[in-house]
Amino acid sequence: MKLSWQKELLSEILGQKDIKIEHFGVVEQRLNHKKVLILLDDVDNLEFLKTLVGKAEWFGSGSRIIVITQDRQLLKAHEIDLVYEVKLPSQGLALR
Repeated sequence: MKLSWQKELLSEILGQKDIKIEHFGVVEQRLNHKKVLILLDDVDNLEFLKTLVGKAEWFGSGSRIIVITQDRQLLKAHEIDLVYEVKLPSQGLALR
């Protein structure tokens, strides 16, 4: 399962369909000089997060990884320090 996650990520970023992945270091090897913007939405699995964006050093200088989750503990477990918490508007304000 983990290799298929990495294969899908690489396919999207590199624009290639038939990418061969034989080990877990491929993302780091293929993207360590690329500036990327990765947006992961509705993340609820730490293994998924570690598999796709293990460390900031996996990606080129200036890369940005945005993780959207409701699980603040997941962010702490992955040592993500820069957290922006979105406040929802009140019901009255939202219905305007």
